Amino acid sequence: MNATQVGGLTATQLRGLSTTDFGEITTTQIGGFTAAQLGSLSTTNLSSLNATSINGLSATQLHGLATTQLAGLSTTDVGKFNATAIGALTGAQLGALKRHQLPSLNATQVNALNTTQVQGLSVTELRGLSTTDVSEFADTQIAAFSATQIGALNATNFSTLDATAIGALNTAQLAGVTPPSSPASPAPRSPI
Repeated sequence: MNATQVGGLTATQLRGLSTTDFGEITTTQIGGFTAAQLGSLSTTNLSSLNATSINGLSATQLHGLATTQLAGLSTTDVGKFNATAIGALTGAQLGALKRHQLPSLNATQVNALNTTQVQGLSVTELRGLSTTDVSEFADTQIAAFSATQIGALNATNFSTLDATAIGALNTAQLAGVTPPSSPASPAPRSPI
C-alpha cells in the first residue's frame, strides 16, 4: 500500500491489522497516517512499529497521540522519536511520560523541548533523571523549571548545573532547593 492508501484506512481496518503488519509499515507508509488514525491505535500496535517508522512520525502525528498512548510506550519506543516530533508534544503529553521513559531521550531530543514542555515535566519524572540526563538540559530550560521542579532535583543532580544555569534561577526557584543534610550535631556534653 502506498501512503495515500494507508491514509484511507478506517479505524476498524486499522484495528484488524496484526502487530506483525504494523512492524512491516515503511517510513513512506507511516507518513500517510493521519494524526486521528494514529490516535485510534492501541499502544501494542504503536509499539510494533519498527524504529525507522517511529522515527519517521511527524510533529503533527506525534502531537495527535493521547497521553495514555505515550505513557504505554516502552523506553525504546520513546527514544526512537525524532527531535522535531518531540518538540511538538504538549506539556501534558510530555508530563504523561513515566519516570522510566524520560531518561530514554537523548541530548538532541531534550534540547528540542521548549520551555512550556519543560514546565510540564512532573516531579516524579525529574526525580528519575540521572546526572547525565540533567546535564542535557540547556540553561534556558532549567530557568523555566518551577520551584517545585527545582526542588525535585536531588543534590547530586543539582550539582551538575553550571554557574549560568544557577545564576538564571530566580528567588522563587532557589526557594525550592532543598539544602543537603548536614551531619548531626554532637549532643552537648554535660559539665564534669
